[in-house]
Amino acid sequence: MERISLTLFTLLFLFTECLAQNCCSGGVPLSSNIGIVPTSKSNFQAALVGDINYLKRVMRGSQRVDDRIRERRTTSLLFISSYSIYERISVDLTLSWVQQFRKINGFSGQINTEQSSGIGDIAILAKYRFLKTEKTGFDGFGGLGAKLATGKTNQLNKDGIRLSLDMQPGSGAFDKLFWLYFQQALPENRIKFLTSSLFQLTGTFKEYNLTQKYKVGNSLVSRFGIIKNLTVANQLIDFSLEFLFRKNWIDIVENQKLPNTGGQWIFIKPGLIWSFNESLSINLATEMPIYSEVVGEQLSSSSRVILQVNFSSPRKQFD
Repeated sequence: MERISLTLFTLLFLFTECLAQNCCSGGVPLSSNIGIVPTSKSNFQAALVGDINYLKRVMRGSQRVDDRIRERRTTSLLFISSYSIYERISVDLTLSWVQQFRKINGFSGQINTEQSSGIGDIAILAKYRFLKTEKTGFDGFGGLGAKLATGKTNQLNKDGIRLSLDMQPGSGAFDKLFWLYFQQALPENRIKFLTSSLFQLTGTFKEYNLTQKYKVGNSLVSRFGIIKNLTVANQLIDFSLEFLFRKNWIDIVENQKLPNTGGQWIFIKPGLIWSFNESLSINLATEMPIYSEVVGEQLSSSSRVILQVNFSSPRKQFD
């Protein structure tokens, strides 16, 4: 009887989590913003990033479902700082604040909302410039880092019930980060090509619902982009176009796969960069999905807006 009760409880828990789960692309967008490219020795760089992710598309596999019952918004504020200790070595620190909002429209016209906000997890990344080719303008960087479980995971809804993990500011787990970046500059054409990948090997939150173990699926984000520099009315403006591929593996709870988690997406991300001088610039970009394939049925990202202010201390180029 005790074993049957435990089995029923586990099935009930998985069903509840299945309904609460929204999208693998929710949460703090560390994987999309981490990794500032270093420019010179003893150079300090910083970026303040505002990121709003709207999730209004319900997907079943790769098909969109006509479901206007659920929607969600994730608003994040990131502060990213980077310091080049040596010519080839630099370190990044990313701080985050996140607000989660979810709305469910009931069949009777009743609207249910949930919201949370607070300090999110911190990420640290050590980077090494392993390739620099003066003649061709081709550079390569690699990085290792960690995401620390500094964000809260115990926030409650208005009824005093603990919110699901995807609605919490923090993840409750220590993650390992692996970063790779390449860029090819063509100064004569004022064009730069870039590609990068970040693999996030997630840890396990061992106190989910106080006693359970929850492992968010590993994630991989790869991007391929081009930046074209133009001068408009004596103002330097960069036009950027990126394609992002994101894959999230399935979440695991108590050694069981959690339904309606995991998937893969392709996004297109056009943007503008205004450079006021060598030290100050502003980025404005929007991100939209062009392909989505989720496991089961999930609420998926429909659009994203990113505003970023960049600061860099006066520098000299690498020797």
